[in-house]
Amino acid sequence: MGSMLLRHLKEAMKDEERLVREHKGFTDNLTPELTAEWENMCVKWELATYPKKDVPNPFKVKEEFVSEEQALNELAEAEQERVRAGGIQYHAVNAPDFITMSLALVDDQDKLSFLILEQKRHPTLRQARHLNDQRNALRKQLKTHMDIRSIYMPGLPHYLDQINQSEDVTEVEPENAKVWLPSDLPQALIPKICTHDVAAVEKKLQKARCHDSLKGVRHVLRVKTRMQGKKRRRRKKSALSMNQPSLSTSNSPVLSTTPSPIPSVPPSTSPSLLPSASASPLPATTSLPSTSSAPANPETKKRQKLKAQTSALLGAKHVQGTSSVKTRFDTERMTTETDGFLGLLSRVPDGDGQIYPLDDLVGPNSKYKFELRSIPSSSTSVPIVDSKETVIGVLLGPPRGDKSWSEDVAATAAKELENARDELFFEEKRLSHKRGEFPVQPYGYSFGGGQEYPKRIYHTPKNEDILRRLTSLPCFIRLAGHANGGFATWAPKVYNQFCDLDTRLRDKHPDCTRNFANSVWACTTYNFGLL
Repeated sequence: MGSMLLRHLKEAMKDEERLVREHKGFTDNLTPELTAEWENMCVKWELATYPKKDVPNPFKVKEEFVSEEQALNELAEAEQERVRAGGIQYHAVNAPDFITMSLALVDDQDKLSFLILEQKRHPTLRQARHLNDQRNALRKQLKTHMDIRSIYMPGLPHYLDQINQSEDVTEVEPENAKVWLPSDLPQALIPKICTHDVAAVEKKLQKARCHDSLKGVRHVLRVKTRMQGKKRRRRKKSALSMNQPSLSTSNSPVLSTTPSPIPSVPPSTSPSLLPSASASPLPATTSLPSTSSAPANPETKKRQKLKAQTSALLGAKHVQGTSSVKTRFDTERMTTETDGFLGLLSRVPDGDGQIYPLDDLVGPNSKYKFELRSIPSSSTSVPIVDSKETVIGVLLGPPRGDKSWSEDVAATAAKELENARDELFFEEKRLSHKRGEFPVQPYGYSFGGGQEYPKRIYHTPKNEDILRRLTSLPCFIRLAGHANGGFATWAPKVYNQFCDLDTRLRDKHPDCTRNFANSVWACTTYNFGLL
């Protein structure tokens, strides 16, 4: 407990230092009178007792505001109308995209500066190499930005000469290079230095970003108030759950203590009853009927008929020739969360994040005495069963008899990930996480962590373009379809539930599109290997 509190204290001190630095940088750009007025308003709000009706709310916005996404859409439509009316397109990157690129560069600089502060005084070789990669990628983006800046801020070089400041980004580290925006210039010189209304574009986007940030603060305050009100009830509920038996069932959608949970299937699909190619019917993968009251349209019936026709072929692909791996693990004794869907996380005494060679893990003389199992060439899937022969996991190998898989899929995917890794920017939480010490990037839509509704995971424009390109490659499309087929075969009930919920979710939130048309998963996490 003491070591955990010390670790949290160190993290809190880092967060405090970063917040103080950012707050000071923001305050320095305000007038002293406005700063004093805002501070007085916030102090009165903090000291007031709930429900705080007698003091003005500093976080409340009375008028309607435009979000950053809406502002970008409006600016893009205005730019299209201007070009359609005969206006000149000065560059492939228009003014709104230029300002968006500039703001994204500033954000990337802040993230890289924070990453440098978090590292130790003497970083490891891996950390130093990763830092150099991030700096090189940021330096390339700055050079591209300088080329486009000459179109929309042509008078900037002359202004920099007057104030004796160099515009060469190679003279300083990229995280310290100045990204010039119209708001950084004296008000009287903006019309002389900038063209094409970039100052108005920046003002609109910056205002929208401020409103989005204020909305996020309001949401945090609402969550905090709600959590304080439910604190006692949660403690009482936790105390009651400790006296109740664990809700561990073989039909739970997720029942695993591994970081990447694998859904289990009903006991009827245990290895002792696995169907063969000529025996009993294979597990059905036809979608369950929707729980909505709307009648099934012809298109829905067509999809269900197609699934019914392909279920036998899909099952034969993953079930034929399988042999199970038996373990002494008892699923019914597994410790789970109170809802029964997630396993409790436990801290291994020697879990210091060390990377072990294979020889230290496998064999009778190894530390953990793991057993290395290979997937037979005659089988695509190898089920793992517990002591009661219930399938608790599946090893999914390459498709049986597909000679092109190794080169066209596995090797190509590894090469594409290696190439993309040097161009991506990784936040600290994407480098060190519960799955290990290696860079990852999630792509898709999610719900949780304080979100008010499901939405796509945010990435910088450059990262978004790279991840979108990876998702469109045939190698990853084939990987997604193959994994989806294994899921549908070995956990048909859970798979059908996923399909039904995914359809209803996307009907309500059309922007939550699937990454792959042949996969039901909402999100994909790309693993870019060890640095």
